[in-house]
Amino acid sequence: MDWVLSDTKQTAAQSTSPEALRARLAERYFADFSGAWLDFLNSLRWQRAATLSDAIDQLTLMADVRQSPLVALMNTLSVQGANRPDRGSHRRFAGQIGQAAVQP
Repeated sequence: MDWVLSDTKQTAAQSTSPEALRARLAERYFADFSGAWLDFLNSLRWQRAATLSDAIDQLTLMADVRQSPLVALMNTLSVQGANRPDRGSHRRFAGQIGQAAVQP
């Protein structure tokens, strides 16, 4: 669609077919979608505990599979990523989330 910078010849029908537009729109939507999740994840910060007892309480909560907000967040990410119609982008989304989890 970038006829100014592109050297390839494309007809208007090729670049604006409903299928091509749908695919480009879906790709852009899911790129924005995964970017918003990454921005959110990168904005999360650990709240410092004032006492050792508070730190133990925080760690106990994080380790509890039934009540941990971190487990709930990861489950939400799993559901949100799994509902994507294009599986290739889903793998990229999962990889980006994994990279975000590793970054400081």
